[in-house]
Amino acid sequence: MRLALVGAHGAGKTTLANALAAQTGISLVQLSPMRDPRPGQRKELADCSSEEICQLAVRRSWERVRGEARAGAFISDGSVLHEWAYVLARLADGRVTEGEADPVLRGFAEGVATDTWTTLADRYDLIVWVPVEFPLPLDAPITTGFQAALESYLNSWVTASGVPVLTVRGSLAERVSTVAYFLREAS
Repeated sequence: MRLALVGAHGAGKTTLANALAAQTGISLVQLSPMRDPRPGQRKELADCSSEEICQLAVRRSWERVRGEARAGAFISDGSVLHEWAYVLARLADGRVTEGEADPVLRGFAEGVATDTWTTLADRYDLIVWVPVEFPLPLDAPITTGFQAALESYLNSWVTASGVPVLTVRGSLAERVSTVAYFLREAS
C-alpha cells in the first residue's frame, strides 16, 4: 500500500505519519525540513526569496520521488504536491517582496503542480486527507491565510486526481484507528 498523507501545514500529518509507521511497520518517507533553500545554508523561510523557495521545492520534490521509489509500501509524510502548493500559497498569501510574484514563477509552479496531480494515481493507492482541525499556535511560522491557501490548492488537486481519499478527523488515536481499520479492510 502506497499512502500519502495530505493536508496543510499544521494539520498533524507528521504526527500521524510517525504513529502509523510505528503501528503498521510500513516504511515512512520523510524529507529534510522545509528550510535551507540551498543545502548547508540555513535560512528562515520568511527571509527566502520566491526563487529560493522554488529551489527548495525542486530539491524536496526530488527527495520525495527518490524516497518513495525506494520503498515498496510506504507512508509519505506529505505528497509530491506539497512543495508546489507551498510555492503557490506563498505567492497567494502575499508573503513575497515587491516584484517577486512575477507571472513566470507562478506559471512554472502551476505547470509543475498540474503535471504532478495528473500522475497521482500512478504514485499512490490511497490519499489520507488530514484536514485542519486545530488552531495554529501563536508562534507558527505561517498565517491562517497561508494555511487556508495551502489546503485549498491541495484539496482541488487531490479531488481531481481520482485517487481514493480517506479523510481522518479527531484525536491522534482516532485518526490512527481510522487508517488502520481501512488498511485491514483493504488487505
